[in-house]
Amino acid sequence: PFQEGGMRLCYRSTEYDKKGDVFECVAKVFKEECNAEDHEYFDEAMTQMIADSHAQDFNRNSPPECKIAFLPVSVLELIDGTLGGSKLCALEPFM
Repeated sequence: PFQEGGMRLCYRSTEYDKKGDVFECVAKVFKEECNAEDHEYFDEAMTQMIADSHAQDFNRNSPPECKIAFLPVSVLELIDGTLGGSKLCALEPFM
C-alpha cells in the first residue's frame, strides 16, 4: 500500500476503458483486523454516493465559492487474486 487510514489500505491502480483511455485510481481494501464482510464494501460505496447526492443538493443552494463534492466509487471483484487479502476492493479516482 502507498497509504492507509484507520480501516483501509490504499493501493495505486490503473483503470482502462474500452476506448483505450487510462485513468489513475486508488484501490481501497479493508485491513484484515477489521474483519470486514463483503457487504461492507457496498455499504461504504452507498454511503459515499448518498453523501454526494446531499452535496449536490447543498450546491444548488450555495454560492459558487462553497461547492462540495464526493468522489465516485465502484466496488470491484478481483477475479485473479486478492489485494491485501481481499477479493473485493473499492475503486476511486486518484486525486
